[in-house]
Amino acid sequence: MKKFDRKLILSDGSEYCGYGVGSKLEKITEIVFNTSSVGYQEILSDPSL
Repeated sequence: MKKFDRKLILSDGSEYCGYGVGSKLEKITEIVFNTSSVGYQEILSDPSL
């Protein structure tokens, strides 16, 4: 089994390991998630954000 090569660290200190794709640069960014029951095209206009 392949070793985890990425780690997500949240502002509360919790850490999640996994596999990355793309750039290996360290980033500080925002996580966006979708809880709607419709397609991803509607995410930008979702009023729950």
